[in-house]
Amino acid sequence: MRFKKIKSRSLTCLIILLFTTLLKAEKPPTSDNVNKPKKQKTVYYSTSPVDMNDGIQVGTLDIEGGDIAIKKFIGCHENKDYTPPASKTRMAMKKGALELTPFYNITGGFSFEKYIQPILDKNCISCHDGESKKSGKVLGDLTSTKVNDKFAGRAWLQSYLTLTGTTVGRGSKGQDSREILNWVSAQSRPSMLPAYHAGSGTSRIVEMLRNGHGGTKLTREELDKFCAWIDLCVPYCGDYMENNIWDEKTEKKYIHYHTKRESLAEENRRSTELLYKKRSGKTLKLQDPEPRYKNYFKKKEQAKWDELETIHKVEPYKPTPGTRNVALNPNAFAGGFPQVTTNNQYPKITNNGLFAANNIINGKTSNKGHGHNGLNGEHFPSWGPNVADNIWVKIDLGKKHEVDMVVIYIRADFSPYREGDHDSYFKSGTLEFSDGSKVPFKLKRNAKAQAIKFKARSTSSVKITDLVMAKRKWSGLSEVQVYGK
Repeated sequence: MRFKKIKSRSLTCLIILLFTTLLKAEKPPTSDNVNKPKKQKTVYYSTSPVDMNDGIQVGTLDIEGGDIAIKKFIGCHENKDYTPPASKTRMAMKKGALELTPFYNITGGFSFEKYIQPILDKNCISCHDGESKKSGKVLGDLTSTKVNDKFAGRAWLQSYLTLTGTTVGRGSKGQDSREILNWVSAQSRPSMLPAYHAGSGTSRIVEMLRNGHGGTKLTREELDKFCAWIDLCVPYCGDYMENNIWDEKTEKKYIHYHTKRESLAEENRRSTELLYKKRSGKTLKLQDPEPRYKNYFKKKEQAKWDELETIHKVEPYKPTPGTRNVALNPNAFAGGFPQVTTNNQYPKITNNGLFAANNIINGKTSNKGHGHNGLNGEHFPSWGPNVADNIWVKIDLGKKHEVDMVVIYIRADFSPYREGDHDSYFKSGTLEFSDGSKVPFKLKRNAKAQAIKFKARSTSSVKITDLVMAKRKWSGLSEVQVYGK
């Protein structure tokens, strides 16, 4: 459907005046004109789903006798073999091409999570949280809770499933003809659709929002975005990569084709430049957008570490109020929980087990040495594994705790804390939790406490795995603290 923005209200008034004159000018049907061929005129009239003064639309009128009926909207509802009649150049055409005005802050594809969920979070979820009840009935859940759908390979927001009436599972689809949210489905009938067949203008939820449902009052921008989402056929993802839960093989497949598409687009731009120069003799330089998928996995890995740099802190660190070190057990060798196990432990664990795994939860953070090598007779108990690959150490907490931070003291038996370097250190690894979640981390060559903060999760164990040595020599951990409640 073609839209032309008209800035001058006076022009709109003139159009309405012309339209009225046209109505009055037509004669009532008589025996002389009733069988005459229909005449057709093109008029401009104002239209907008929210504000009838926003813009104008081009339409054609069939005039028969004294009756005028709007029959076609050029671009949407006319016969597909129909073309508008040739006519003199209109005022709108004389203005030439105008730059498109951005639709608020929307860039790229229309993402439900990015542009609609914030509206729901602000205005709706205080009641529609999936738990609140009205007249004994639970209100629809409009929260941003993620629901994994392995068949679709997508993590849906619960709010999207609720609004579209979708249930997760093989072959599931939204209920496009629901009165609450009536949109044009990709599976709608292929015949010509009458005006207001579907869309925001027929969706009851839009009427509810305009009337202040539940005391809410959406801004003009929020209502415009909500209407646009419906009229765009309720898109979920801004692009195909958003909220995917693909395995590595599937992800590589799609990245391969995305990268190929980017390469072809670049090749097409170069060909266009050459063709333009050949025909005009002038040089044209088309701007190349930043490649999104080139080196995708390398960028993804770097982004993961960049994010960790923002949450990785070397002392001082502050535990979340109300949390404590739930991994502490000074008497772990005597039994009870927490307990530590490992797949690699230095065989000489005599001398009170100075290199045993349970040392990392005994509460002793002295780490500038190993074994009995302290200058003043200090002991430096630690977990001291053999130099090997694929080693791990696991702290069994004995029960579930809500944890949000792990603090690690590496064994710092190296300069400048002593002469020479007995130790290297673990420069990176991964925290694995009993709920299946993982948090990769980096460590620095430092004797101070190193804190890894993350979103709180419920777990009964913390496994430190994927450990990588900075240099292939002795490396150990002196203390690991797990903060939770």
